[in-house]
Amino acid sequence: MLSLLTALTPRSRDRAEAERRASPTSLSRLCKECKRLLGKDLSNEALYSEFKIKFKIYLRGHHRKCDLCTLILQQLSPEAAGYLRERSPEQLDLVASGQQPLSSVNGPLTMSLVCDRGSEENWRVPEIVESLTLNPIQLLWVPQSLGKTDSAIHHRVESLTNSDSNWELSRTWYDRCCRSHKCGSLDSARRNLPTRLIRIDKNPLDGTPRLRLCLTDSLPSSTPYCTLSHCWGKSMIVRLIRLNLDPLQEIIYPEALSKTFRNAIQAATNFGFDYIWIDSLCIIQDDVEDWKREAATMCDVYSGSALNFAATAARDGSYGCFFNRDPRHVRTCRIQVTQIYPDRKMKRVFECMADSHWKVGVEESPLVSRGWVMQERMLAPRTLHFGATQFFWECAEIRACESFPNGLPSIKSKWADPHDESYLLKKIDNPGRLWRSAIAVYSAADLTKAEDKLIALSGVCRMLHNRTGDTYVAGLWRQNLELNLLWETRNGIHGKHKVSGLLRRNISSRPQNYRAPSWSWASHDSPVEWRGPVNWERLLQARVRIMISVLDIESVLSSPDPFGQIKSCTLRIKCGPLLPCRVTVKWTTDPNVNIGHYSVGTTKLTTATCDLDEETPAEGSVIFALVVCSYGAKCEGLLLEGTWPRGHYRRLGHWVHENQREATIDMNEDDFDSVFRETAYRELLLKSMEHHYVRENPAPEYEAFLGHDKDGLAQYVISLV
Repeated sequence: MLSLLTALTPRSRDRAEAERRASPTSLSRLCKECKRLLGKDLSNEALYSEFKIKFKIYLRGHHRKCDLCTLILQQLSPEAAGYLRERSPEQLDLVASGQQPLSSVNGPLTMSLVCDRGSEENWRVPEIVESLTLNPIQLLWVPQSLGKTDSAIHHRVESLTNSDSNWELSRTWYDRCCRSHKCGSLDSARRNLPTRLIRIDKNPLDGTPRLRLCLTDSLPSSTPYCTLSHCWGKSMIVRLIRLNLDPLQEIIYPEALSKTFRNAIQAATNFGFDYIWIDSLCIIQDDVEDWKREAATMCDVYSGSALNFAATAARDGSYGCFFNRDPRHVRTCRIQVTQIYPDRKMKRVFECMADSHWKVGVEESPLVSRGWVMQERMLAPRTLHFGATQFFWECAEIRACESFPNGLPSIKSKWADPHDESYLLKKIDNPGRLWRSAIAVYSAADLTKAEDKLIALSGVCRMLHNRTGDTYVAGLWRQNLELNLLWETRNGIHGKHKVSGLLRRNISSRPQNYRAPSWSWASHDSPVEWRGPVNWERLLQARVRIMISVLDIESVLSSPDPFGQIKSCTLRIKCGPLLPCRVTVKWTTDPNVNIGHYSVGTTKLTTATCDLDEETPAEGSVIFALVVCSYGAKCEGLLLEGTWPRGHYRRLGHWVHENQREATIDMNEDDFDSVFRETAYRELLLKSMEHHYVRENPAPEYEAFLGHDKDGLAQYVISLV
């Protein structure tokens, strides 16, 4: 009788409900509206390649009984959620659109949710309508059977990330990667251990960790160790300095360490590691020579580690690695949908989850915004991310998380961020593309010390050099260097003021102390990317005519490390005539935005972007356009400004020009040469040679004249600094 009464108590019913929902085979709870929507024949909603459906979310408490409504409301921005609490409307009418209906799909798909702008009920909360118009909610739908095998991982989600089930899941990821993936750390026969490691022993009395700093010169090279990626932040943390070098080799008191460090020690112990490498405790922080020497070994430190722990959600050491969370934010909604075929109907279960959980949990986390972490993620064979809501796994072959423990669905959504290339960074089948993707992400990250811009990537540079044999040149590579000079500042590409024929000034600055030559992306702090021919496939690239060639590279290093900081680097190049370019500047209604035209003769360049605010040329001034490549009706190059000595120039920006008259020509490979003579380059060249234009503008200066090429174009030598 007592056991029966106990079974009927609210607490036991809640526990039974929690166990039911945690089961990998149970379906999620749905409200009447969601059941009606998902139970109908959605194939009737299909229209061409996309479909649209409409359903309602009831807001006054009813959504708590519907897992799908709860999931959708969790994706609202904090501002939109605040409006909901304040206005308390009865319902929201949403429109869902996607590439195909659930009733006909066989693989994962994304669905976009926005407010129905025709609903009178919605306009009681216009702020939410506008918020969802600008930032649609993205849901990921994955057939539950997709990728499920007898060896599929089943995971129980609990309210603490520091749970036994999470450690069991993490060790499963690690064991499978070590056993069956090609992500292994460097061969121990050729691996160099870090100079110092932290030794983790157990106190025989109470089992607590006993820590000390140790030198590795007496350890075998096969000694396994783990590493930690973390944000230093503004909190005070224990650091290795010359004064405590000897005491820390005797003992490191755990209570003196930050919460993040203590949690990392626990993680290492749970995986059975006896050694861990933490930068602030293994590099002498007040010894410049030791710091430079150890920074040059980052390639070996991270690529040689067995596992990298990442305190992804921690802004500083006080946050730690583990968090409380609402399990509903982690579990997928398991929803049954009737699929319609010509000869039958079939019920199929989909797992539904926010499409942004990796982006929000990893890519937009405090840790990933830190510049040094780029190379730590690229070099480490595998990384376990400690997120705010769940654990994430990242290696060369899969990304996974608690929501999708068997691996994230492989899908490219049309709403995906084009700069989210983290998963591709592990791939090295195309080193050039890997590097450009890495720099697009890295250039947007934060560095505490601006002078670390190049050295914070030195480990990755060393890895790529060892694998490809290519020569590193001030943030770029010798192979295809000519086209790789055509990077663009991302503000100029995506800035809301960017229009055809105009210049968008970017908020950036060049460091006071020399860091890199002006032609390198590392010379300033704007996010950059490459969009032109350098990214094209080889067949199409054969139609691109490169108009410059690098003759010589003169580089002066700041240290013996060829991948570290530099004092100067000059490119001596062969090129065609520089085109005088007159600037017309106008102010917009936005006082912070300066817009200008760049013209060669009477022809305005189609697009032109100046790299830096303070270097925008004055109205009426003349700079020079260097043509780097020409392809059909387009040509592309750099904006240059003359400097001392004669024939030396520095980069001011980037430009592209298209000959509108020839832009519609369907160019075949056979008539490439004939079309070239009527392209944008020829148009600009002829304009620059007009008598009145030559008379009114200063002539460019060259180091030397080399004669003419096969097309009769004069060839000169200039230097880029």
